[in-house]
Amino acid sequence: MIDTNEGGAADPAKSKRGRARERLQARMPKGGVVAEIGVWQGRFSERILAITKPAALHLIDPWLYQPEFGNTGFGKKKNEHAMGRCIATWSRASPPIRA
Repeated sequence: MIDTNEGGAADPAKSKRGRARERLQARMPKGGVVAEIGVWQGRFSERILAITKPAALHLIDPWLYQPEFGNTGFGKKKNEHAMGRCIATWSRASPPIRA
């Protein structure tokens, strides 16, 4: 995984997004099949694996720089090269990882 702080707060668990994700994970069944849409750099994916221990985890993200969406993470120029690093990182995990 590429180390970054998704969500922007010094402590992601204290951000509004972090608290919402914690509530979501508390409600997720253990050992189920999970799909995460919008993986970005995988921090939440790692938490899903650690907390819910899914039978299978499907990660869905195009990891594609799209400048027409400049107000999003995948549209910011500074993230253009990060997309390539994400693809390289997650493609090494292929074939699918079984938890």
